[in-house]
Amino acid sequence: MTYQLFKHHLVALMVTGAISVNALAKDSFLENPSANLPQQVFKNRVDIFNNETNINENKKDIAINKANIASIEKDVMRNTGGIDRLAKQELVNRARITKNELDIQKNTKSIAENTASIARIDGNLEGVNRVLQNVDVRSTENAARSRANEQKIAENKKAIENKADKADVEKNRADIAANSRAIATFRSSSQNIAALTTKVDRNTARIDRLDSRVNELDKEVKNGLASQAALSGLFQPYNVGSLNLSAAVGGYKSKTALAVGSGYRFNQNVAAKAGVAVSTNGGSATYSVGLNFEW
Repeated sequence: MTYQLFKHHLVALMVTGAISVNALAKDSFLENPSANLPQQVFKNRVDIFNNETNINENKKDIAINKANIASIEKDVMRNTGGIDRLAKQELVNRARITKNELDIQKNTKSIAENTASIARIDGNLEGVNRVLQNVDVRSTENAARSRANEQKIAENKKAIENKADKADVEKNRADIAANSRAIATFRSSSQNIAALTTKVDRNTARIDRLDSRVNELDKEVKNGLASQAALSGLFQPYNVGSLNLSAAVGGYKSKTALAVGSGYRFNQNVAAKAGVAVSTNGGSATYSVGLNFEW
């Protein structure tokens, strides 16, 4: 009970005549409060004041316990990292925290009941004598509840500082470190893959150029075969002293070529001819020159 509340009750007692004004003269009441106030009343009010102080201390301890629980919950959440075992341990921790919160709620309810009891005592001065008979019992109960609260708080702290939990946290940290190393290895592999991809792209470009050259070569071969077919169609003169002029068309698959040529027979044993062929699909010209000997 605070000093202001005590003064309030003292004034109420003065108004009802329980304490005379003269009793307060020269601070005589403060020097010897039991002179005008029943000793049992004064003792019980001191006990109530001490009990309220203990309750406030319990509230502070409970608040610290909640803060510690919240801090541990944050640590557990930071360490999850997708590890299944940590997730299971988190469920266990949440169950423990829920149990602690239920215990705290029970303690808060008990404290609220105590506060309500004290308020009823302070607000009902006419029944002070009757209430005083139960003050000792309630003080004992409050002390027992305080001890129970302290025991529960100690149990909560012990559960929070449990070595098995610490071992699990260390194991989780080791697992996270291993995952980090695996990620670093994967990143290194990704860089190697990127380098290989670059090389593959270069090889692909070279293959494309080679394919283009093969296509050009295929085109040239087809044009050349068509030109050769056209040149082979040119005629050779048969009569001695005759000069001939001939033309021919040759083809190979989808390619076509035109050829023109001339020949001359010097005698019955010697003849010569020459010809030029051009592909109708473009490309270089082909030619041929030949001598013929007969006997």
